[in-house]
Amino acid sequence: MENLITENTPQPSFGGKANGLISIQGLGYAVPEALLFPEEELTALWQPIVLSRFPRDSWGRLRPKEVLTCLEDLPIPQSLSQAWASWHKADRTYIVRSSALHEDGQEHSFAGQYDSFGGCENLETVWSAIKQCIASLFQDQVQAYWERLGMAKAYQLALLIQEELHPDFSGVCFTTAPEGQSDTRMLIEVVEGNGSSLVDGYQRPEFLTLDWFFPKFESSVLTISQQQQLHTMGIEVMANFGHPMDIEFAFVGECLYLLQARPITELPLIVASGSWTTTNFRDGGVSASSSPPLMRWLYQRVWQASLSQFMIEAGLFKPFEIGSLSIVRFSRLYWNLGQVKKAMAKIPGYVEADFDDELGVAKYYEGMGEVTPWRVKQAFHLAGIAWRIRQMNRHHQTTIEKVFEDAQSHLEQLVQELSHMTSYQPTADLEKWWLQLTQDIHSQYEGLYFRQVFLNTVLLAMKKTALLKKVSLEDFFILIEDLGQLSHTDPLRAIANAVQADDSEKAFLDFKERFGYHSSRELDLLTPSYEEDMTPIREQVAYLSQNREAFESFQKRLAPKVNRDEDLEAIYSKLSTGQTKRVKAIVQELRDLLWWREALKDVSTKTYHLIRKGTLALGEHYVKQGLLEQAEDLFFLTPEDLVDPSTWQERIRNEKTYYKAYQQFRAPNDLRADQVRAIVGQTALKGRGANHGIATARVRVLKDLSDISLIQSGEILVTPYTDTGWSYAFGQIAGLVTEYGGVLSHASIVARECGIPAIVCAVDATKHLKTGMRVTINGTSGEIMIIEEEV
Repeated sequence: MENLITENTPQPSFGGKANGLISIQGLGYAVPEALLFPEEELTALWQPIVLSRFPRDSWGRLRPKEVLTCLEDLPIPQSLSQAWASWHKADRTYIVRSSALHEDGQEHSFAGQYDSFGGCENLETVWSAIKQCIASLFQDQVQAYWERLGMAKAYQLALLIQEELHPDFSGVCFTTAPEGQSDTRMLIEVVEGNGSSLVDGYQRPEFLTLDWFFPKFESSVLTISQQQQLHTMGIEVMANFGHPMDIEFAFVGECLYLLQARPITELPLIVASGSWTTTNFRDGGVSASSSPPLMRWLYQRVWQASLSQFMIEAGLFKPFEIGSLSIVRFSRLYWNLGQVKKAMAKIPGYVEADFDDELGVAKYYEGMGEVTPWRVKQAFHLAGIAWRIRQMNRHHQTTIEKVFEDAQSHLEQLVQELSHMTSYQPTADLEKWWLQLTQDIHSQYEGLYFRQVFLNTVLLAMKKTALLKKVSLEDFFILIEDLGQLSHTDPLRAIANAVQADDSEKAFLDFKERFGYHSSRELDLLTPSYEEDMTPIREQVAYLSQNREAFESFQKRLAPKVNRDEDLEAIYSKLSTGQTKRVKAIVQELRDLLWWREALKDVSTKTYHLIRKGTLALGEHYVKQGLLEQAEDLFFLTPEDLVDPSTWQERIRNEKTYYKAYQQFRAPNDLRADQVRAIVGQTALKGRGANHGIATARVRVLKDLSDISLIQSGEILVTPYTDTGWSYAFGQIAGLVTEYGGVLSHASIVARECGIPAIVCAVDATKHLKTGMRVTINGTSGEIMIIEEEV
């Protein structure tokens, strides 16, 4: 037996429920005293006895009564007797509660699946309750729950023996109200007496909704003090876990006790109208996790301006028809998919299914969705739109090289200006420089990149459809790969040089000078760049230096494709002379579009790096003036907030709460007014092919960018999405599977350049594939086959 819950730190063997309570108590909140029965100790007691009568492969058919019969004569272990003797109080009752290893997790709650037993007065009744909790592992509802989730049946249970309270009021606090109308309101349900009446439905609770930042305390049951305690507790617990929480509580007088805290695994938050998505905003990071308000403000501003301008120029909308093109939910940006699709449907050759496939948008329809064919009645209008888009692209292509070179020079000049201003100029001048950077310069260069993205999306939709009438999908990938010297593969070559360098420190300094503007999260202003912290690069170089096989694989990824000319000749040999000429023209246009997207992405990355540096520099000036507590606080303000410094502290406090509350939350990719959730035609083990090739290897599941150093050479990386800062990992993986992204995403482009089979839009791949599994992926068909289940 473990000591009292107060003397522990969270451990995997304690299970989700116990670990949640330990974390809460660490925040200073009262939790009823408890004994912990760790999983491995409990399992060692009961599993050998059940196994002696029932083979493991028959456990799915066992029933609780059969398990209880096996455990009937199991004696009370000495460790429990000793712990109980020194801990319990004779005048109290106790409750035995399950704490399964997978219970109360971020992905699955298992709420109500396992039994708890209260009213235990002595060791004998506690031991009887423990055996009944063990037997509840075999309930039909638990077996069905596992099967519904597609999880392996894990008969692993820890237990809590907890002092039973006799509260005046009990209830549950949902830190984000599950009714779905706001992501900054909490819902509290409260009843008199014990909370079991709330769970069983015997009492009608009082419902109290509180705004996170401007609460109105109007309960007829709880005192103002009790309501304030719950509000403060909900905010602090949620911010600590980085996740919306479901928290059970009880009041004994004015003393607040917390009985359980688990993540809310799904929020049915909807929007009043339209269809919104984070697709393509995740690939790169701006919607991959919580974003501070400065990042959201920058992105929203340029997205609205550049996309509006593009649609107006193309004749897709009139200015008054556009409306808002982005919203904020869960501290992330969602863009107006419904409005963009209305625009795309006006373009000849538009096929909704192809558009969704290219970007990785989930499908909520059967077949090909909306299709815009050439019709006689619409011919003039459609031809006008197509002509305008081609003209826009021609103008863009004739000016882009000069604009690109000017942007590179201008950004270098701004870096020098910042260095000078940080040392010598007063705050007012630095503030003016920062405002120009975040407003004019950012809009100019990020707008340039967005324009390239918009042209790519429209023209690729038009060109790819035509191309696939003449060549296969696998041939299509071959035609558009090997784009040449891509900006995001240059750092990989620098890493290879550092591995082979005689003077490694000189090589690191060279890398820092040339590529220090990159980082592991390139659209997260809160993440230090490599200029600030070279640790990830040093670790990568050290790994490759010590692993010759991994380094050879790394170099192979960067080498030009040996038989590319032969592959191209084989494709063209299947076409007529006229078809070959046409295909070559389309392919060259597509390759140019893809190359410039990556080149301008590099300009975007440099711009954000400069904004981070400038923000920290200005923040330091504000710290010296007593306006900020730390320089990083400026990321939680926007240029519009600078007008009134008296509002800064409250604004920063609220924005930090909002940011932290959803930092670990797996936000839905789509928000729809019709609340449709099922995705048509997609399964967990099939996605969208993004680069040809077949790979068989062990899986490495990474759900967070911070774990990238865990990747081993030759593994297949499975992840929700990638970030441009992950580029160096592409030098050693054997394949890539992502849950989001599309054929045009950065991950797909770099995978093609490195010759890595890639699959995108594999729904819930990180749930169904586990690190250590051996799988085969087909980068053309998008199929994933599990070869070995064993991890």
